[in-house]
Amino acid sequence: MNRGVPDLPRRAKATFAPDTPEPDRASAAGTERTDGWLPPASASETGEPWRTVAGMRRGIGMRLLISVLIFSSVITLIMTAVQLYLDYRYDVELIERRLNEIGEGYPDIIGESLWHLDHEQLRIEVESILKLPDIQAVSVRETGTVNPLVIADRRRQSTPVLTRELPINRVVEGTVKQIGTLYIEAALTDVYRRLMGEALIILVSQGAKTFLVSLFILFVFSRLVTRHLTAIAQFMRRYDFHRPAGALVLKRRPPAAPDELDQVVMSFNDLCTSLQLAYRNLQAANDALAQDVAMRIRKEEALREAEQRYRHLFHNMPIALMQMRGNFDLFPALHDAGVIDLNAYFDAHPDVLRRLMSAITIDEVNARAVELFHARDAAQLTGPAGRLWTESPSTLRRAFESRYHGDTRFEEEMKVATLDGRVIDVLCMLSRARPLGFHTPTLCALIDISERVRTRDKLQQLETDLAHAGRISLLGELMASIAHEINQPLGAVAASAQAVQNWLNRPEPRLDEVRELTALTLASARRASDIIVRTRAMAGKGAPRRDLLYLDEVIDESLMLLGHEIQTRGAEVWHRPAPRAPRIMADRTQLQQVIVNLAVNAMQALAPLGSGNGKIALTVTVPASGTVGCMVEDNGPGIPAENLAQLFNRFFTTSEGGMGLGLAICRTIIEAHGGRITADNESTLGGARFMFTLPAGE
Repeated sequence: MNRGVPDLPRRAKATFAPDTPEPDRASAAGTERTDGWLPPASASETGEPWRTVAGMRRGIGMRLLISVLIFSSVITLIMTAVQLYLDYRYDVELIERRLNEIGEGYPDIIGESLWHLDHEQLRIEVESILKLPDIQAVSVRETGTVNPLVIADRRRQSTPVLTRELPINRVVEGTVKQIGTLYIEAALTDVYRRLMGEALIILVSQGAKTFLVSLFILFVFSRLVTRHLTAIAQFMRRYDFHRPAGALVLKRRPPAAPDELDQVVMSFNDLCTSLQLAYRNLQAANDALAQDVAMRIRKEEALREAEQRYRHLFHNMPIALMQMRGNFDLFPALHDAGVIDLNAYFDAHPDVLRRLMSAITIDEVNARAVELFHARDAAQLTGPAGRLWTESPSTLRRAFESRYHGDTRFEEEMKVATLDGRVIDVLCMLSRARPLGFHTPTLCALIDISERVRTRDKLQQLETDLAHAGRISLLGELMASIAHEINQPLGAVAASAQAVQNWLNRPEPRLDEVRELTALTLASARRASDIIVRTRAMAGKGAPRRDLLYLDEVIDESLMLLGHEIQTRGAEVWHRPAPRAPRIMADRTQLQQVIVNLAVNAMQALAPLGSGNGKIALTVTVPASGTVGCMVEDNGPGIPAENLAQLFNRFFTTSEGGMGLGLAICRTIIEAHGGRITADNESTLGGARFMFTLPAGE
């Protein structure tokens, strides 16, 4: 049986011992800090092992030890059970082989002794079988007789056994005959005993080895990992990013290649660096935020102060102020659609204009506005603002167009109706804040200019009367010339009429001559009529009427009035037209007055030269795009330099008997047409030069 018992210690070592890791050659290394800081020494380094044990009980070391022990114990139990089962099978098979060997050799021998009834020999043979291992009972029983022979040794047991009952045969007279049976009983008690001992040895040896190996693993794990984790934890616990220390360095010999702890340390150091950078950035952001908050607070205070000043000014200004608000969300769509002329768009879409007008509201008014409109209080003026524009709807359209083109200011005179039914003249000034949004408020200032308008109207009437008086005076000076201009065509009419009468009184009238003379008569009559019409227009006192005119035509008409005057003075006058000059928007009579006045002044300045030596040139120019000019030049002595600055002042004159109103009236007329008049001595003819420019009307 010894050959059936395995080498238990060897088998247990090969099967159950966990792989013991080789101690890290760098485990004895310690931590180093570039700034002199060192983590607290571990318990094993200070000679206090009980602190290590206490630390392991609270840390992952104890959990690692328990896990290793439990896992190793389970594996040991499983492998021990497998080993015992294999040994049990081996021992049972060994007993069965032994029983088979008994069955092959002993029945023939026992059969010979049983045939001869040799009791001693049978007992010897039975005892020899009992001496075999694990055989606990053997019996030989004779069969086929009334009193069978029984040879037995030991009784049968109740413990687990293996039994064999073998027939004992004998050849009798050529026939095989069973003469008895051989009963063999093998007990398993020794097998179980050996297995129990083997199990005890395996469990004790494997348990001790597992425990020692686990302790060694725990020690190695503590040296290689736990103590460094403790150092890292203490470093992290004491780390203060407000006052950062140096980088974390483990106290150990550096391995050949970075391991997991090195990666943890590098990651932590990188994290510390990032944290410090983030903290510095956060400090910078906090500083910037503090500055921004302080600046925002100052701006809010300034805004509140500005709002208070605005409110104070708004309610205490001596002019009427209104804060309005509208809805202009339609304007971007119109811009996208390519609408440029908003006024024309309003004509084509009146509903859009009504929508914009209905959206305007008055949010707030000051006390002066209440007084201007004779309202009971401010509430009577707030609300829809459409009634403000009932007397001047065209002004509102132009205000919308100004807002459409992005202008922040708009100013125009208009009429408004007060709440007591009066209509007054006001200067409307609109101011819009940038950026111009859909609902950006508009500040509207209204100044009562009724008295100013009345004064201006009176002044304009006085200027009109003065211009009329100037024309009458000028016509008085030109009366002889005008009479001559009228008498000349009238004389031609009389002569032509007499000639016609003579031709008709002949026996054979010459009708072709009559027709020709009649045409001459009509032309002369029309010429006389034109002179009378122009003279009456200059003498008239009607309101100015502006039309689109060609300046060259006005000059030709003016020279017709001066024909006899020019001939009498013996001056050479020529007109230089500009065929491509644009038309101007002007009053024909007033422009004729200016041209005649300038031409007469030029002829008066030529008097010292004597008859036949004077030259006057009237030239139409286009000095710039959108303007038309006229120059009246002469070859006279020019204008004294000291008189140039006050030449156009009222009642300033250098001629005897003059009133000093002619050039002043010319300046008033030109400036009323939006133009400008000047004088100098830069004439191309060598004398004085008068120039005026007017804006083109197309």
